[in-house]
Amino acid sequence: MDPHELAKEVVPPVKKAVDTYHTAALIKDPDAEGDPVAENGREILQAVYWRAQPVEPLETAVDDLATSPGDDDAVAELRIQIGKALSADETLVEQVSKLNDERKQQLSACSPAAEKPTANGVERPGRRRPEAEPRGREACDGSLQR
Repeated sequence: MDPHELAKEVVPPVKKAVDTYHTAALIKDPDAEGDPVAENGREILQAVYWRAQPVEPLETAVDDLATSPGDDDAVAELRIQIGKALSADETLVEQVSKLNDERKQQLSACSPAAEKPTANGVERPGRRRPEAEPRGREACDGSLQR
């Protein structure tokens, strides 16, 4: 995937992570109880952060977004910095693509269109034993763990 297109795709969950955790999103430990989108964005941001060289422009972009969450220019700068980091590192592109695909799978599994009522609960595509899984929307309310 093109690094700049990938950057466009991952900025929304990364922004959610920065909105949720502020600059701590760069170093925060995983939170099993946290919002799944924010947690995915945190994982993506940290993957980029630990491989980006130089790291200061990314730190500045995250700080600017944390300080001004509604600023479109801050979001654009974050996207640019993520795109630059991805362009410089093919391994990082693969890692971030994988994390992004996990987010997409999680969102599709949590969408009402993907759920079908059954006698045993809710069937989700790709799930083998729906009766062993959390039922209904509770599986997607933020307690869904990976």
